[in-house]
Amino acid sequence: MTLWLANLAIDRWRGRLAPNEWHEADATPLALIGETAHGPRIEAVNAAGLGAGAEAGMMLADARALCPQIATAPADPAGDLAFLETFALWAPRGHCPRCRGCLGAGAFRHMFRAGTGDPASG
Repeated sequence: MTLWLANLAIDRWRGRLAPNEWHEADATPLALIGETAHGPRIEAVNAAGLGAGAEAGMMLADARALCPQIATAPADPAGDLAFLETFALWAPRGHCPRCRGCLGAGAFRHMFRAGTGDPASG
């Protein structure tokens, strides 16, 4: 099985919000930032940010020139990796480790809603 999780970092960030905050968060350009020797670099960007011209790999200063109102949050590559490692452990079983009842997409949503990728949290 192959999964393409192109928006994993953004989806994990969004999963930390209350459901009633999702619409506003999706409508606001957002970039997840990682620090580099040359300054902040965009690690991930939501759809509104992409629409405003920001892209992953772009320096934040360049993105701000295109979209001055872009919001930022720190990227969490260690958390993304922990999520993927946890997902890889239980995915072959086909059920959610949090509730032991849901399958497939429902299980995947539970992992995102937990925000941390830790099936015991949330």
